[in-house]
Amino acid sequence: IISATGTGNDAISIDATAGSMVIGASLANEKTLKLGPVSATQMVFSPSATPGSEKISLINTSGTDAKSLQFYSTVGSIDIEAGVNLALSGSHLMLTGSGTGNNAVQIHSDGGGIDIDSMGGPIKIASAPNHGIELKSNGDGDITMDSDDTMTFRSDSHMKYFTDLNSGQIFIGCNVVNGAISLGLGGVRTIAIATGSNASSVYIGSQDALVVSSSAVDVHIDAAGTDTDAVKINSAGG
Repeated sequence: IISATGTGNDAISIDATAGSMVIGASLANEKTLKLGPVSATQMVFSPSATPGSEKISLINTSGTDAKSLQFYSTVGSIDIEAGVNLALSGSHLMLTGSGTGNNAVQIHSDGGGIDIDSMGGPIKIASAPNHGIELKSNGDGDITMDSDDTMTFRSDSHMKYFTDLNSGQIFIGCNVVNGAISLGLGGVRTIAIATGSNASSVYIGSQDALVVSSSAVDVHIDAAGTDTDAVKINSAGG
């Protein structure tokens, strides 16, 4: 037992000025090496003959500060890697990046997918003012958004759906047999369905009946073309 009654910062000092230092190299299985008081801050090394019981614990028992357990690197990076699962849990989980680049906070998977799931509340993705949110799939991958209830897309300014491919298409469909797709607005607003300046046609079709109606205002079908069939309404069967 090594003990000291001194009150200085180096009441007990163990140092190696040239070689290495080894502490607990022969610590037996099922025994522990403890640093720090049990009721405050403590690191515990617990070797075991059973792999599932071999652990290293770093515990702050009573600290309430926002940084009661801190991993900090002044210049370099911090790498935390797990062979199976990396579990982060808490009453509030926050990832903060102090950088100013577009990838200040990056969640990346080298091989598999990324699953973001909430069992009790909503999932909110928000950006700072004058900054957008981009959902992007590289290569030939798809982006799928699915909801068992209602899916709402809202914008205080403009909402655009477009494809960068010259021959690309945008499909808005409903897989339910008796389902419907409604495009509607409250108040005095306009819904415009059109193509860009280099596009050719706009197709609106249905395998059953196609109904265009309005209960309170007029319905306008306009074309800027000068041909005799600038606006064409055709029936292939009846």
